[in-house]
Amino acid sequence: MDFGKSIYEFFKDIQVFAATIPPTIAVVFAYQQLKQMKLADINKDRKVAVDNSINYVDRFSKTVLPHYQEYKALVKDGHIKTIDIPSIGFKNFDPVKIEDLEVKEKTEVYKSLNEVDIIAAAVLHGQVDKDICKDLFGTLYCEAVEVYYDLICYARKENKQHFKMTVELYKEWRSAFANVQSPVNQATENSLLNKISK
Repeated sequence: MDFGKSIYEFFKDIQVFAATIPPTIAVVFAYQQLKQMKLADINKDRKVAVDNSINYVDRFSKTVLPHYQEYKALVKDGHIKTIDIPSIGFKNFDPVKIEDLEVKEKTEVYKSLNEVDIIAAAVLHGQVDKDICKDLFGTLYCEAVEVYYDLICYARKENKQHFKMTVELYKEWRSAFANVQSPVNQATENSLLNKISK
């Protein structure tokens, strides 16, 4: 009887073991599938971010860059006056003369600044690949913010939320670009960097 009972126990153990094999295989298979799906989602998100980055780089080059280059040329030629020594950071504002402001507004600078802010929001909220955008137009972005500095300050005088994304991205990226060339002199440029970056 002991022999029969031990055989019975043996087959019972085999049956229990055999019953656990399919669920174990299913769990391993499900884990592998989830891992592959997660990897596919990461790759898909990365591809979407890269595609969006290309679209935003194109948008920057078609909307902001032409206006910025024209505006910068007007500043260099003396047709538009810029402030020589900016106020401390983006928190304070050194008033712009009204006639200068009117000239600047005629160049549709706020349209360009709004585009800069939209692009900054996309970069900061992860809709685009930050590194791609930084590599492709980061220097020009920082240069544009410095050229438009007084107008950004003017807009932020009444409401600190104006161009918030522009300022935030500028502060994040500016330290990486030592070669940004503003149309102001080198001493003013160094002063601007130190004050805005605070």
